[in-house]
Amino acid sequence: MHLPLIVHPMALVYNLPNVTTRLVLSKEALVQIWTGEISTWSDAALVSLNPSLSLPNIPIILVMKQGHSEETTLLTATLSQLSGTWQSSFGTFSDSDMWQARPATAARVVVSASSETHSIGAKVSATPYSVGFVPLFAALDSKLPVAMMRNMFHKATTPIPGPVQDAIENATLPADLSLSVVDLPGLLA
Repeated sequence: MHLPLIVHPMALVYNLPNVTTRLVLSKEALVQIWTGEISTWSDAALVSLNPSLSLPNIPIILVMKQGHSEETTLLTATLSQLSGTWQSSFGTFSDSDMWQARPATAARVVVSASSETHSIGAKVSATPYSVGFVPLFAALDSKLPVAMMRNMFHKATTPIPGPVQDAIENATLPADLSLSVVDLPGLLA
């Protein structure tokens, strides 16, 4: 039996004026940005992951799509998969109002009112010092930098189509058919 699958890689795009080297994040740092534990670009955790970058002491602005959003669902599902604390505290949700209801992030959330897939990338592009979670094709179309993620092999991976496809083709899918490509052995680029 064959089941058709849709692969929907997601990427973290960012707008850091005057930073030309690609940003590296750990899975822990990604979760902490969205919980509010990391709220400025100059946080020690980000500086230690990016020692060659001059990161400003400016708040990180979170760009979300207004209302129900597939991007919010995928982001919060990813955060739940990466962090047991996130899972037990917040879980997976799809509505941007959930971000604004949380004091740690409410002041740092900018909402894109458009329902278009590219709206988050456009808002990140127009908002210095911001981040957004977007489908990979929207990240590539927006020409915004995509953060590299440090995987379980301590390698910084870039979500680009070739390596993502190769890693997925060689992966063993779990029973629920969900798959995070960050830690796939084939994705070491």
